[in-house]
Amino acid sequence: MIIVLSGYDGSGKTTLARELVAELIRNGQKAEYVHGYEFSFIHGILRRFRKRIESGELTREHDRKGSKRWYMRIWPYCLCLDFSFKLFIYKYLFIRKIYVFDRYIYDYLLSCYYQGYKLPLTLMLATVPSPSYGFWLKPSLDFSLKNRAAEHNRKYFEEIAALYDRHLPSNMSLVETGRDSVSEDLEKILAKIDFK
Repeated sequence: MIIVLSGYDGSGKTTLARELVAELIRNGQKAEYVHGYEFSFIHGILRRFRKRIESGELTREHDRKGSKRWYMRIWPYCLCLDFSFKLFIYKYLFIRKIYVFDRYIYDYLLSCYYQGYKLPLTLMLATVPSPSYGFWLKPSLDFSLKNRAAEHNRKYFEEIAALYDRHLPSNMSLVETGRDSVSEDLEKILAKIDFK
């Protein structure tokens, strides 16, 4: 089973994903946390780009060149291919565990689109394999600002929230986060999953 927690920065993905795995293990389930930025199939090809992105070099280059370099143009497609392959492996070959994904391809595609990449976004989102259960964590604006004020401003959170509202696939269940405690947010997620 694949459970995906999707959402923009400051929505509580990592906290809730780790709490969900811990809760599943306490209840006798075999569960594992998977960070969505761990590459698989084309890891060797993408490793160089990942290092450049983590160092901030690729972002600066994108700002200067407006995504004109070839590797900037193919980056979202590589991510899409890699996530699709990874999901296939986890869903059909590693079937004895529940895998909780902290982030999903939706997050990366919407982030790339927000940054100005020219993408056939609707088509790309429609072709990504669906998880067993997908949850869109939508935080309150105040919660996002509190968690990520050093990285993003109010305008960013308003714009990225509108982008998620418009484009996130309908198979993702909305969970509003940051209004209640982590345990209450976790209960909202657990209530929507059938473990039978």
